[in-house]
Amino acid sequence: SPAVRRSLSGAMPNSTRISQTMRDFRSDQSFKTAGSAATSVTRNSVRPTSTWKLPLLGGGARRSAVAARYNAVVRSAVVQMPLNMWRRSLRRARPWCADFIEKVWFQILMFLITVYALVGDDIRMSSDTSPGDDLYFNLVTITALVLFSLEFVCSCIGKEDYPFSFFFWLDLIATSSLLLDITWIYEDLVLGGDSSVARAGRMSRVGTRAGRVIRVIRLLRLIRILKLYRHILDVRSRKKGKDDEEKARPGKEAHDEEVYAESRVGQKLSQMTTQKVIVLILSMLIMLPIISVETWFREIPTAAQYGADIVSTVFQECLASTTALEDAPAGDNSSAHFACSHFEEQLAMYIGEHHLDNYRDCVSGFQKAFNGGCKLGLAWVGFNAGANSGMNFRGFTEKPFEEYVDFLFVDAALAGTMRADLAQRLNTGSAAVCDPVKGLEDYSWLPVSPEQEIECPEDLRIQEKTWIQPQLLPIGQEWPMIFVFDSRPYTLRAAVYSILQTLFICFILALGAMVFSRDANVLVLQPIERMISLVQKIRNNPLYAMKLGDESYRERALYEEGEAMGERGSLLARHSRRYKTWRRLTKCCRRRPKPIKEQTMETKILENAIVKLGKLLALGFGEAGSEIIVKNMGEDTATVNAMIPGSRVDAVFGFCDIRHFTDTTEVLQDKVMVFVNQLAEIVHSTVDAWHGAANRNIGQAFLIVWRMREESTEKIRTKVIDMSVASFIQVFTAINKSPVLKDYREHPALLARIPNYRVAMGFGLHYGWAIEGAIGSDFKIDASYLSPHVKLASRLEAATRHYKVPILMSQPLASLSSAEMFRHFRAIDEVTFKGGMSKPIRLYSVDLNADAVTHQFMSGQLSKPAWQNANPFEVRRQREKAKEEKMQDAFKVHAMFQEDADLVLMREIFIPRFFQAYSKGFYNYQAGEWGVARTVFSSTVNMLEVPDGPSKALLEYMAQFDFDSSRVGPKGWLGHRELTEAEA
Repeated sequence: SPAVRRSLSGAMPNSTRISQTMRDFRSDQSFKTAGSAATSVTRNSVRPTSTWKLPLLGGGARRSAVAARYNAVVRSAVVQMPLNMWRRSLRRARPWCADFIEKVWFQILMFLITVYALVGDDIRMSSDTSPGDDLYFNLVTITALVLFSLEFVCSCIGKEDYPFSFFFWLDLIATSSLLLDITWIYEDLVLGGDSSVARAGRMSRVGTRAGRVIRVIRLLRLIRILKLYRHILDVRSRKKGKDDEEKARPGKEAHDEEVYAESRVGQKLSQMTTQKVIVLILSMLIMLPIISVETWFREIPTAAQYGADIVSTVFQECLASTTALEDAPAGDNSSAHFACSHFEEQLAMYIGEHHLDNYRDCVSGFQKAFNGGCKLGLAWVGFNAGANSGMNFRGFTEKPFEEYVDFLFVDAALAGTMRADLAQRLNTGSAAVCDPVKGLEDYSWLPVSPEQEIECPEDLRIQEKTWIQPQLLPIGQEWPMIFVFDSRPYTLRAAVYSILQTLFICFILALGAMVFSRDANVLVLQPIERMISLVQKIRNNPLYAMKLGDESYRERALYEEGEAMGERGSLLARHSRRYKTWRRLTKCCRRRPKPIKEQTMETKILENAIVKLGKLLALGFGEAGSEIIVKNMGEDTATVNAMIPGSRVDAVFGFCDIRHFTDTTEVLQDKVMVFVNQLAEIVHSTVDAWHGAANRNIGQAFLIVWRMREESTEKIRTKVIDMSVASFIQVFTAINKSPVLKDYREHPALLARIPNYRVAMGFGLHYGWAIEGAIGSDFKIDASYLSPHVKLASRLEAATRHYKVPILMSQPLASLSSAEMFRHFRAIDEVTFKGGMSKPIRLYSVDLNADAVTHQFMSGQLSKPAWQNANPFEVRRQREKAKEEKMQDAFKVHAMFQEDADLVLMREIFIPRFFQAYSKGFYNYQAGEWGVARTVFSSTVNMLEVPDGPSKALLEYMAQFDFDSSRVGPKGWLGHRELTEAEA
């Protein structure tokens, strides 16, 4: 109906859902009979009333699904929309609030405000200020209250786990307790609305008790200090989490203790421990005063109270005698004079006994507060001067006040020192001109304090006054007098002790939180955090697990270094004469200590297991499987998905093969594993030093990969290619120089099987792309590379047997190497591989003479760097340092051809005339001038001390066609040939 549409347009304009609902409502026939009821409801809903109601449709049992849908839409529009808007506002404000309370300047400001909240009121009470100066303290306190409230609200909005948590209630109580530090509120709570004299008489006791309660509540503000400490730890943890991937720079000392990011378990346990410590200490602070004897028996009368009762009694006797004398006929007045004289004497004694001048060394405020010989000084004597009291004090009428003092205190320090103005006021009974004290408006005040700056009771704060009133009075009778003592020494001492108590509780809270959680941290949490750190490092970089095991050697080295320093210190002590004498005297009583085997903790066993498993993962998967490890360990579930899609990478693929492996296996039998592992140690360690990674060990062969990162520049790629060549050169050198492999050269069975046997390997290098990923099934996988370029690297290695060279490289790799490195390569052939890549590839070789370094076995020229004899941690550190230096711009890979003595020695026989002649023959061979090439190769094959393999291979190939290039195939010579399976 139009009325319903008008009501809906006011509730939720531009709503398509309501329009559709109204169309459905108009088309629903079930509402035609109930239309009058619905119309009356809608008309009433839009009529202006004091209370707006939702325009809902009725109908009882006849209501259809359309009506229910209509009512749901209306409720959503009117009720849910404001709630949703409020929720959206909170979601938008949450990041801002969280970021605001985390700002450093805000944390520093809140720390300073918290320190003020803890000791500000104590500083106010201990300072030499008047009640008028409390305004400035109140303003600072109000500012602190506003800032605390702001932080409280921002924490409720910005932290999801903060509302109604443990710290939520503590912060709420601590923030609310600041209201009690505002003097206006405090005085109103202490005095309340009761203005009776009885209330005024209890002010001091009530103020003392309220002060104790407020100090306990104020201690809840210490939680803010703990929260700041937790915030610093959280920031440190987050910073550590960002730096987890950054390792110690190679070559630098890494003896500092590593700081691990706090785990969620550690955070929860630390939070729970802190909560328990807080509850325990606050419970003690609250309960101990309650169950103490002084709490319930502090109403024992004191000397001041007893004196007040005596003075009040004799004062009433004096008034009664005087009144009786005035009403009676003239007669003897000796009894009245005696009663008043007795009152004046007792009042003078009371004033003099409680006068500060009666005590020595009670001058300054700190002397009064911390000198045990000082007492609280009497400041005012208040007399009830009301119209109906009949207790007017007329002064010392029998004898001057100073005569009483001189007579009573003839041997005390008070004699002759009473202020003249005070004596004059007491003699005349003239009170000070003061503002009325709340609840004691009828009293006049005689100041008796030696300090002239305090004239009236209102010159001191409520906490700085102690009220003593007589108790021996009939019920309902007003006090004739009240004695007010200056309690500033007590409040000063209480304030100082409160500050010390606050500092002590801070220390106890911090110490308790650390001590209670120390055992759990050392035995459980720190090992767990170390494990989490290890898992995180393995997750971020699986290959880093190869280095984790070396940390144990570092710890052992540090322990041995500490033991050595301790032994050196104790050795100096053992040379002393007293120590030797004591050892001789106690020789018969000493027991030899039995060696105690320290048991390894289960957490350490688990930590070592993680290190070993991580290292085994890195060894098993290698660099090609790092992505598999990263993706699976990045998930929080326990499921493993090893069959992830592969990714294309560019890399240098190197293939190494052991020569005469079949014969060697038959001879060595079970020792062949040792033989292969000795070669693998040389190959893998050398390749790793040149930034390569071993991928597969295939019996007699090894696949080595130099993987190019996506962010690698052309300069870095060129250097990596140069290093791949350099690494195989050094592997070749190490195999021929190894004293371990030297024994196989002299093995009788191997020499009988293979004359002049020597350990040898062939190397093939190629640059190209490959698919990196997992190969296999859920039962067994291998992380490797699939590509024709990987196969080509193995074909190049196989071709080294045909060309009798140690290293063969493809044209793509040689063309991407540096110009300085390329000068040391020799182009030996251009071929295609049968069953492989059809595009012709030029082959390059690095010429090396293995016999040149063999004599070093007998000459003793082999030596290891000093760091290779150190523990594995030191070895790894030095290796990382060397690897980093190789990636620097100052390091030139090609310089090894001039600086490496072994390489220079192995290339010594390859003279420039030989390279010039071979190049001439090779270009004629490629151009089809095989006659000229035959002549040149015939000279180069025996030009060196050893036969040249490439020259011999090309001569044998040309001899198949009678050195006539036109007879090569139906199309003739194309400048390249095909290598068969037998040749490669």
